[in-house]
Amino acid sequence: MAINKSFVGDVGLIIYLDCGQVISGATGIVIKVRKPDETTTEWAATISGTNYIKYTVQSGDFNQAGEYRFQAYMTLGAWVGRGDTVDYMVYAVFAKYGS
Repeated sequence: MAINKSFVGDVGLIIYLDCGQVISGATGIVIKVRKPDETTTEWAATISGTNYIKYTVQSGDFNQAGEYRFQAYMTLGAWVGRGDTVDYMVYAVFAKYGS
């Protein structure tokens, strides 16, 4: 069985966001999240390697089917801000490809 898509209720997926530059001194690292119903939240993330942040999906994070939007957010020196937006699809339980 290949796991190549996420479903409502899934946990344990590790999300990596490439920040495109060295972020080793960054603080206040979170992933800003917009859920399919357009509510927003944030997930506390950690640095992984030199230019990635990572987060492991927890129970309740993927509680809606549809498109999630992620943005890295942090403080790096005097700069405070967001990275590029990443779209990620979460499918309804028992959804088929293309659903």
